[in-house]
Amino acid sequence: MSNDGWADYLAAAQHLDLLRRSLGEAGADPATDTLPAELVRLRGRVAAQRQELLAQGATEVSLTPSSVELQEAATEVGTEPTQALLAVRRAESALTSAGQLIPANPTPTPASSRRPWARNLLVYGPFALVTVLVELVLYAASGPPLSRFAVGWGLGMPLLAYGLGWLVIGLVFPAAASGRVNRSAGIGAVVCATPLLFLLAAVI
Repeated sequence: MSNDGWADYLAAAQHLDLLRRSLGEAGADPATDTLPAELVRLRGRVAAQRQELLAQGATEVSLTPSSVELQEAATEVGTEPTQALLAVRRAESALTSAGQLIPANPTPTPASSRRPWARNLLVYGPFALVTVLVELVLYAASGPPLSRFAVGWGLGMPLLAYGLGWLVIGLVFPAAASGRVNRSAGIGAVVCATPLLFLLAAVI
């Protein structure tokens, strides 16, 4: 729901409450007697919809009207009971229309869709860890200086880890709207290349 609509609801409620109090005992106009009940019903609906919006991720700031919006809404309500009653009913109609736009049971966005880089990190990370463990085993078995076989495996394992991570992400996670899977190639390359630091330290 837009901030303008919300401003109308709040401003109408505040202004009409002041109007009701100022009218006091003046019950000659039928609208004067109808206003309190209409206002109570509108306030209840506004409060309920506000809580629903907050529960679905809206913030207090986004639901708070500005001073300019409050002034515009107050001008629309006016000071005459009949005009004010019509404004309340227009606000109630707008509230009904806005309520239909709020999903009854919103489906939470999967974490994989919100942060694909973190999701992909959980795939590349274990492969990189396995690479480090293999390099440690080769180092322990070969000892310094490392054999050509150990160095070759140390250089090839990061590439293998990256390739396996790339493949698994493509097979497990769904494609985006563009039809391509977000594999976070840069992050994957950095993570899988980290074991090369251990190899470099062992060679030096």
